[in-house]
Amino acid sequence: MNKNESNRRLAERLDKLEREMEEIKSMLKDRETEPEEKKGTKQPFFSQPERRDSYSSEETKKDEGKTKPTGRDWEAWIGQVWLPRVFIVVLLIGVVWAFQSAVENNWITEPIRVLIGFVASVVLAITGVYQTKRERRGLGVSLIGGGAGVWIFSTFAGTVLYGLIQTPSAFILYVIGIFTGLYLSHVYKSQALAVFLTIAGFFVPFLVGGEGGDFFVFFFYEMLLVVALGVYAWRREYIVLLYATTLLPSVTFFVYVIASALTDTLGNNTGPVDQYDIFAYTVVAIHIALSILLFYSEALSRAKGTLLSLTFTAAVIWLFVTPLSPASIYEYGWVTLIVSVLDAFLVAGALLYGGIAYRIRHSGDMLFHLYTLFAVVLGTFEIFRIFDYEGSAILYLVEAIALYRLGFGINSRVQTVLASIFFIIGASLTLSNLEYIESAVDVPIFEGVTAAIVSGLVYLLFRSYTGNKVMTDIVRRTCVYVFAGAGIGFALLTLTQVAFQIGEENFYDYRDIAVSISWILFAVAALTAGILKDKRPLRIFAIVWIFITLGKAFLVDISYIDAIVRGLLFIGLGVVGVLVSRFFYRANKQNDN
Repeated sequence: MNKNESNRRLAERLDKLEREMEEIKSMLKDRETEPEEKKGTKQPFFSQPERRDSYSSEETKKDEGKTKPTGRDWEAWIGQVWLPRVFIVVLLIGVVWAFQSAVENNWITEPIRVLIGFVASVVLAITGVYQTKRERRGLGVSLIGGGAGVWIFSTFAGTVLYGLIQTPSAFILYVIGIFTGLYLSHVYKSQALAVFLTIAGFFVPFLVGGEGGDFFVFFFYEMLLVVALGVYAWRREYIVLLYATTLLPSVTFFVYVIASALTDTLGNNTGPVDQYDIFAYTVVAIHIALSILLFYSEALSRAKGTLLSLTFTAAVIWLFVTPLSPASIYEYGWVTLIVSVLDAFLVAGALLYGGIAYRIRHSGDMLFHLYTLFAVVLGTFEIFRIFDYEGSAILYLVEAIALYRLGFGINSRVQTVLASIFFIIGASLTLSNLEYIESAVDVPIFEGVTAAIVSGLVYLLFRSYTGNKVMTDIVRRTCVYVFAGAGIGFALLTLTQVAFQIGEENFYDYRDIAVSISWILFAVAALTAGILKDKRPLRIFAIVWIFITLGKAFLVDISYIDAIVRGLLFIGLGVVGVLVSRFFYRANKQNDN
């Protein structure tokens, strides 16, 4: 019995030992498969949280749609990106002040100062590369940018301030520093560093006094940067870098013209074509090249509108500030025909953009709206030049109604906003011009009539619009009232000016009476329209305006006219008031029935 008991206990112990061994094996197996970071490896304080979609495309494909994208780690973004950027500037400021103090105390000579600058720039760049390789990218890129800045400043000091470096050698040093930095920005994929060095690269000729040298050397260098950096930005889809590459030539050309004018070297050694013309043609060519690339490519779709608009604006400005010599000028009254390169650009551009916009009108692409805008702007400028900029308000107003009609037809908010801008400009010019007229058939009178008609047409467009893509219902109703008021206001103001001018030209002493008569006739016309169209606001306006006219007659007209004219005026006002009252009695009776 004791032997059986002993065997039983031994069996239980063996079973227990087997279970414990299995548990130990399981624990060891789990320990072997545990990730490295869970074994006690300490993570950096500012390290970003693990995001599988950032490192493994396979994991991304498996988990796509299952996990929500995490938000930006603001602590890491500020600490790793902006903190080094800000304090590298602080460091550079401190270095400059210390350097200035050392110079003032004659502690270091001029050659040593330049040498210290170059050594410091190399040390900063090497430290930046080291920090980047240690996965401190924000700090490393900031140090590389600081090193490039110190290199450029040291070269400038050695060339311009101290005269230690000759211009060709300084140019080579600038190119070495800038293109080394650009190469590092490519390696470490830093668009911010590339933009900084691109700006420095475009202004290098001014740092070595290039504005007083050979024009074609300057122009070739700038075009080399435009092509090389433009192609690089396009392939890498660096939007900000592409902005800088395509817009900086306009700025550097302007600076070159100003600097050359100050040094009296403008126009030297340029051959039959003036420097102005070369710059203008280049800026236009940049815009045309971008238009073609963005038309046939889907790259940089987010930047199409801004990029094309900015380069278009730069091209138009350069065309107008550049004295592109006119071949001949013909004047026919209001019409001034100038046959020049500028007019050729304006007409060709308007036709080309208008034709392309018409071809892609059903595509719904942003380029349709942009090309329509460009065609309208170029056509407007050409018409202004033909009419010698007289009556320009009429052109703005006509373009406004055309763009409103186009915007409502294609449900484009861009077109309606542009139309509103044109209308505001045209209306402002009309108000300004109506103040100074010399006769009842002067150009501002026709502008006022056009403003009144366009306001009425736009009022009808807003009233009949039923969509919700262009504007909300509240905005639509507000615009209805605004344009109705604008139409009435322009009509009344124009009629007042016409009546005043007629009175001043024919019966000077009664010019204010002519204005009062025109006001009464206008009120009667508004009342009639309100009756026929059953517009209660219009009828109320007519009544109010009759009372305003009566007040003007008592306060202004009665003071200097004789008794006969005074009597006739008030008889007319009384008859109008009685007829209006009779109409309202009749209208109320019909409503009661």
